[in-house]
Amino acid sequence: FLLGDATRAERALLQATSKAPVDPLAYRYLADAAERLGHVAAAVDALVRYAALIDDRDIDPSINERLARLEQRLGRG
Repeated sequence: FLLGDATRAERALLQATSKAPVDPLAYRYLADAAERLGHVAAAVDALVRYAALIDDRDIDPSINERLARLEQRLGRG
């Protein structure tokens, strides 16, 4: 994150993901910042978008586990 400032990081990553083309890692980092700030729904959205841009063979299994955990926190799982 931007020198440990999750709020600024989230803001910068929201800007970075608002314009095409988007580097898939920007969504993963956005999920990190959002989760750190307690923005669980935003973290879920970012992880879903990240997964949609990555080849299934390249997704780390921990991403699916993390997504399931976050969805449970939202009462979806």
